Amino acid sequence: IAPYAPKQLDARVSADGAMDIYQWELGETLAIDAKQTLITGLLPLVRSQSCAVYLRSKDAQAIKRIVSDLDGTLVRDELLVALVRGKAQEEMMKAETEHAMSGHCAFEENFRHRVQWLRGIGATTLEEFAYQIPLTKGAELFSYFVQGEELRFDLASSNLAPYVHNMCIRLNANEYIASMPLLEDDDETLTGALEEAIIGAKEKRQFAEKDPHARVSSEATLTIGDGANDIEMLSATGHALLYCSLVSQPLDIAHISTDIYFQ
Repeated sequence: IAPYAPKQLDARVSADGAMDIYQWELGETLAIDAKQTLITGLLPLVRSQSCAVYLRSKDAQAIKRIVSDLDGTLVRDELLVALVRGKAQEEMMKAETEHAMSGHCAFEENFRHRVQWLRGIGATTLEEFAYQIPLTKGAELFSYFVQGEELRFDLASSNLAPYVHNMCIRLNANEYIASMPLLEDDDETLTGALEEAIIGAKEKRQFAEKDPHARVSSEATLTIGDGANDIEMLSATGHALLYCSLVSQPLDIAHISTDIYFQ
């Protein structure tokens, strides 16, 4: 990532000496592909250590909208892994999920393959998991902070819509995009297939770039993500936070977000 190193790097260190947040001020306007290369190089750091990376573009404006990934960011688990926990597919699901999130395979094909292992699971199970799955540290305070500052808050997830819909309610988000599972004729169980196209990297980027209500520009948008399918949207906005909740000691997302917003 050296060719795309930022003009300035501030590293904030917590009281116990552990690294907290790397803040990168991009001193020049980078092309999208250059920014994607930078973020691709930084993601392994975020996915393996208790740290976060904040990128602010030269043309960034005051934050008015936040678009966040869900699993591995605001949620301290992966839904598909949680759904098969304790079953024969658990280890395979873990491995395949990590493979996809690390960018070692084509995400869409991998996701379709993983969804096949969910065949027979009740649709209501997805809805219920939204209230059972653990949130990351500070997620509830993060939600209150967003409401208090009257920021627009949207979820951009590749995951299954019944789950994401209820997570949107739980986190008091405004809108979401998600992949729609295909149900059996009884409308109660998953077929293991998807009803339409997967919400992949391109769809996430388009959602982050353009506020559905055309009120907030991409320069005034903060995107949050941790996986390979988030790279495009992280590269497309004025503010980007690379943050993973799946490390052993995740940072407090509310603490990070307020620091970014008020700096």
